[in-house]
Order: sequence, then C-alpha cells, then structure tokens
Amino acid sequence: MHRFPLLLSVVAISAACTQPAQRPAPPSTIFAPASAYEFHAAGANPSWLVLVGQRRITLAITSTGSDGRPQVLRTSFAEVTRDHIPAARRWRAGTGTEVIGVEAWPQPCRLGTAVLEDAVRVRLSGRELRGCGGRAIRGRN
Repeated sequence: MHRFPLLLSVVAISAACTQPAQRPAPPSTIFAPASAYEFHAAGANPSWLVLVGQRRITLAITSTGSDGRPQVLRTSFAEVTRDHIPAARRWRAGTGTEVIGVEAWPQPCRLGTAVLEDAVRVRLSGRELRGCGGRAIRGRN
C-alpha cells in the first residue's frame, strides 16, 4: 500500500472541511477549524474524514468526478447526541432516514504512518466506513 497517496488524501479532505466552499458558503459552523471539534477520524478506501462537533457531525469523502479528477463530497448532520459507555464513545446526528453514527473504541489504530488512539466505525445509510481517530499516540512505531 502506498502511504503517500493516503496521507495526501487525508490532508486534502481535512483542508476541504476547514475551508469555505467555492460555491455560496453554507453556515460557517459547518466548516469551523478542526480544533473546534471534539473528535475527528479518518480512513481509506475511499478516503474519508469525519468531524464531530457540539451541534453537528460533518463527513467528507473523496470520489472520482466525471472528469476523472478527485472531488470531495461533504455532508453535515445536525442534532448531535452522545452516548459514552465503558467500551466506546458514540455520536449520532440527523433526523429521519438521514442519520450518521460514529463509534470510537480505545484501541491503537494505524492510519498510514500515524498511530491514533481510537479505532472508529462510521455508519451512514447502510454504509460502513472504518478508520482511526482521536489523538496521535507518541512513541509508537
């Protein structure tokens, strides 16, 4: 597996989530800097990034556009609820059939060359994405 494209994709998604869109910008709370969120996670195949905030969860996924160039698809969900149980932390947002769920377990997880503190599962409309999140663990190889 090539690590550089994965890292580049994660950086591109992160930048896309923290910068206003080129089109008319949605409310600025959707694109607040990543530090304004209480939790973040990323994964590959496809490359994705999720940011969990006090009032919304934002998911960005890379895909290939009709012109063959990569593009970032962003979706935000309001009404965040939290469920902290001994084995995991869970967040849900959205209403009706548009609901996203994020679950994080304390378990070292490797993403490219980084080791993060949590293994993560994101569920959206019957689709499941797996990746890593939380803070980087220092001193691990």
